[in-house]
Amino acid sequence: MPGRRRRRAASRHLAVTERVLACPRPEFDVAVQPGEDGDDSTEVVVTARTLVRDLLLQAGRLDPAAEADRGLLTLLPGEQAVVRVTGCPGLTAEAARTALFCVETA
Repeated sequence: MPGRRRRRAASRHLAVTERVLACPRPEFDVAVQPGEDGDDSTEVVVTARTLVRDLLLQAGRLDPAAEADRGLLTLLPGEQAVVRVTGCPGLTAEAARTALFCVETA
């Protein structure tokens, strides 16, 4: 949609070591929508339900020609991030979820 502004996730720094930080298991929702530019892109919208650390969409797992426009993201509960994927026509939310990875506590 023209005029729609993309919101960038803010940088996060956790001031304690992983052993001290007790985090719940990361939970997030995934949705897809057509890209804004009328090209073959798809926007993958990730909404965090808990803290999601170092989220990464590995586009190469979807299609060898696929590329994602963002790297590691950390989201607080309720935050959303949009990752634009090109080179993977017909991308579904289920397929995108298989290519999303993040830090999971032991």
